Amino acid sequence: MNRLIQTIFNELDKRNMPARGLAAAVDVDPGTISNLKNRPEIEVKFQNMLAIIQYLFPDREEELMEIYIRAINKPENLRLALEYASFNRNLPLLEYLINRELNSDNRVNQEWAKVYQLMLDLQKNHYDEDFLLMLRAVRATTIEMDILTRIMECYFFYNNDDYRSFFALSKTIEKSIQNIYNQYIKETFLVRISEILLNSHFRNGEVEQCRRYANIVIDSNANKFRKANAYLTLSYTYLFENFETTIKYLLKCRELLLECGEFDFLNAIENQGIAFARCYWSKDLDLVQTTNEAEQAHLAIRKGDNELALAILEKIEKHTGFSKYYLGLATNNEQFLYESIAMFKEQGDLFFINLPLIELKRRGVNDYILQAII
Repeated sequence: MNRLIQTIFNELDKRNMPARGLAAAVDVDPGTISNLKNRPEIEVKFQNMLAIIQYLFPDREEELMEIYIRAINKPENLRLALEYASFNRNLPLLEYLINRELNSDNRVNQEWAKVYQLMLDLQKNHYDEDFLLMLRAVRATTIEMDILTRIMECYFFYNNDDYRSFFALSKTIEKSIQNIYNQYIKETFLVRISEILLNSHFRNGEVEQCRRYANIVIDSNANKFRKANAYLTLSYTYLFENFETTIKYLLKCRELLLECGEFDFLNAIENQGIAFARCYWSKDLDLVQTTNEAEQAHLAIRKGDNELALAILEKIEKHTGFSKYYLGLATNNEQFLYESIAMFKEQGDLFFINLPLIELKRRGVNDYILQAII
């Protein structure tokens, strides 16, 4: 902890910023900063340290927060640290905290550790048949852990395509979150449920609701990776309305992914997301560079080379709703468009199903027939 405190005050000296200036910048009592320097034995509140680190060292948050978390002892700080490690997917740190607090003398911390053990299993993708039974066996005595177990149920329902159960439960969670006292937990839990809701509303083609939840994530204190995901989904909600807005949010997504070093995801955004949007609108086609076969075919179609597009599409072994849509465009055969609709429908994707629907409508297919299909 001493090394962290020294790092903070070295940065203040570097910026020629007085302690009271930092206190004002991060909205904490000036005594907090004074104690940090003169009475380091007094453990700083979790949210205060997080605010200080995010203000002074936004690019070193994960590193410096871990130093702080491994040095703290106050029960409340340790509980918030459990959520922080889980929320930011620092699974080794989460495992360390769980093992520590399972043996805590504090009964509440023991309860939190047991619930976060289930969250750790979930984050390691252990969605076995007994998971829901284990969740429902938890008898949480704190509002936070009661809500977190219900959030995990939502994760379970979402990943098992049980959207009826998911939506029914998620609405009760949104209301319950407002009763949480701690602002950090309230915000992270709201982000957790908003992320699932924005993806669910997106799959249902409900763009206004999707935008609402995307903006909750974007306006929150969530990390860059979570915000990048929200920007990605938000961008697609404008796909059929406005190219400039779509590409603006896609580029913001790319910027955040680059900043947080998520290069695999970044590659997918550039090869598919950005390439797809430009091809769909036939905009900036000279900027499109993609190694994705389906999008290479899409690009060829927009450039008027259907023969090249077909040559590419014929090499695809497993077709998707997208590639079937491209086949319909390249061959002028409506059968492929209907097959695209069937594939999107089977996947429960009621947003991208609009691709073949819009094309069929453009070709004069009656709206009543299209509505009957979906």
